[in-house]
Amino acid sequence: MKLNPNLRSFPLTTRKAILRRQGNKCANKKCHWRCAYPLFPIWAFETDHIREFSQGGRTTLENGQVLCRGCHQKKSRAYASERWITRIFKQDDRAINILMSFKSF
Repeated sequence: MKLNPNLRSFPLTTRKAILRRQGNKCANKKCHWRCAYPLFPIWAFETDHIREFSQGGRTTLENGQVLCRGCHQKKSRAYASERWITRIFKQDDRAINILMSFKSF
């Protein structure tokens, strides 16, 4: 099956292949969550773009990893926070003073 690298979501067959490649476990090395697939449902894990799709990452086997829901949420929140802060800094130099004042709490 040929993947369309321009689509955002990974097909089920690709998700299964990535999970097998990772030894049926979350890609985060600090996480010890294992998937007893096929006994454990594949939807308990989420397929993630290693290089973010929004940053030009393609939907390919090589750019895919499977994370447990908790690790995927942490990665997504960290990336969203980084983008938000970068956007603020680009918009206005006063944002630096505003953010620094919050750090003092």
